[in-house]
Amino acid sequence: MDRINGLSDEIICHILSFLPTKESALTSVLSKRWRNLFALTPNLHLVDDDLEVGGCGQTLIDFVDRGKEGGKGREEGKYGSLEGMAKYFDIDDILIEEEFVPVLFHKTANGVTIDPSAETNCAEQGSKVELPFWLAHELHLRQAVTINLPPCFDQKTRLEVQADAAYVDLRSRCPYFYEFGCKIEPLVTDRTLGILLSTAFKIRYKEALTKVYTAAHITASKYLSFLTKEETNLYEAAHLSMTAFKKWRTGGPRFQRASILGRKRKDSN
Repeated sequence: MDRINGLSDEIICHILSFLPTKESALTSVLSKRWRNLFALTPNLHLVDDDLEVGGCGQTLIDFVDRGKEGGKGREEGKYGSLEGMAKYFDIDDILIEEEFVPVLFHKTANGVTIDPSAETNCAEQGSKVELPFWLAHELHLRQAVTINLPPCFDQKTRLEVQADAAYVDLRSRCPYFYEFGCKIEPLVTDRTLGILLSTAFKIRYKEALTKVYTAAHITASKYLSFLTKEETNLYEAAHLSMTAFKKWRTGGPRFQRASILGRKRKDSN
């Protein structure tokens, strides 16, 4: 693996070009450096399928083209810039949008095979089902569904956060608890979700920093199992910062003379 990481981006992209698009995308979990490389491969292939909702179809290519033109709404924010396109290919963002949310259909949706045991591939008006967030969001924008609060933000979670937020196992509820909550919050009628996210984060972030400086390795390992993906990243960043600070405090001179200054002093003598 280290030998492969030593290769240039161009060579890695060339290697990925021999893989199917799906397998090429899966390599992004190998290393942070690989996260967006698959998107640069010359043979990237996107399937252009139609999705008909309430009698109005839109193809993948049309959707992306509208984003490039800086269209309104989600397309403009997420796909209308280089930063947005990088977000589109981010593996964490993809995993977040795969989280399921409960929805209520206001219109009949054709061409969405939700229940494999159903006789038809459509969702009738009034149906209550769970859909991946990315699909539920698109249907919500077309006023085809109402998105309800996912179970990971239910009353039980709120009561546990109020009782002892620092030690609630949020990872088991949703690995991306905060980012998923931020995506859901504007789409649901519950206006207290933002307060829940803010309260939980403030308390748990303070506790995480305390653990970095005081917890033993075994205790820290158990504590990390409760943390969400976002909290784990912050914990690891704080741990690296503390390690670097201790190394600076205990090792070597505080200031180092530039080598060029040493050479000039010798020349003058």
